[in-house]
Amino acid sequence: MSEKDHDYKADTKISMQLSIGLVGCSHEADDTIEGLTGLTQSELDSMSREKIDEQIDEAVSEWSYGYIDRGWSAED
Repeated sequence: MSEKDHDYKADTKISMQLSIGLVGCSHEADDTIEGLTGLTQSELDSMSREKIDEQIDEAVSEWSYGYIDRGWSAED
């Protein structure tokens, strides 16, 4: 096993916000790397930073597309 090139932790919090051009239309969520990607700490430890970043990007994209499919709400 090669040396890790990152310090990612499964319980690291990720905050996401998705907004569209309309004033006050946005959606926010918080999750952990494990909650968002399903990757455990041992899986993170065995992966490269590049591969983890790809997994996080894919999970955030799925989150945003899933919300777009459900619709928007206007903030007060």
